[in-house]
Amino acid sequence: MSGFVIGPIGVLPTGGSPSVPLALDGTPVRTFLGGGGVLTVTSGAVTTTAGDIMVVAVMNGGQAISSVVGSVNGSYAQLGSTGNVSGGLADLWWVLATGGPTETITVNQASGSFCEFLAFGVVGCDTSSPWDPLTGSGFVLNGVFHSTGPTITPTASVPVMLIGAGSDPGGSGPYTADSGWTTNTGFSDTVVSGLVERNIQAAGAGALTFNSTNRFLAGGIGAALKQHP
Repeated sequence: MSGFVIGPIGVLPTGGSPSVPLALDGTPVRTFLGGGGVLTVTSGAVTTTAGDIMVVAVMNGGQAISSVVGSVNGSYAQLGSTGNVSGGLADLWWVLATGGPTETITVNQASGSFCEFLAFGVVGCDTSSPWDPLTGSGFVLNGVFHSTGPTITPTASVPVMLIGAGSDPGGSGPYTADSGWTTNTGFSDTVVSGLVERNIQAAGAGALTFNSTNRFLAGGIGAALKQHP
């Protein structure tokens, strides 16, 4: 599990709305920029509302992400990273939204690489403690060919939104959702492919495994957003 980094999750000052269940706020926005010397990539308009948890799943050719910044919500925090695994990287970044209705999001890379990311807001989260600590085999899947992992096992006593992201540099795609995952966004380009999966499930519903079915998944990462108490 080398190369895995936990960023500053923090404790936020307010709770989520008790009347709103977990759900996407608007439509996720996918951004891609190819080429070997890309340092900065900026998205189109991403829906954001005060109180949302904003999530950015980044995939590139293994280059470290130096920062993620929103035009409205400011600096995002790194939740976790696979690091460079077999020429691929998958990162998750997040922020508690302070305003809207939209923002552009800029991903800055420490060195040049292609880059793609998926950005979306989630309503109904526990904003005082958004992320489930998870149990099971851990967050990161490294260099596994046609195999399984990681298994994401929520511990919260509330519903969660499970998020899995994986990079597949040079992959062929397109990819379909793994068993138990209800929604996915598959990327398939000439230089990079990848997958971001989501699933909202009830408290105690058990684990889901983020697989590498029909692909070489260079790096994968999973997380779970908690619904408000």
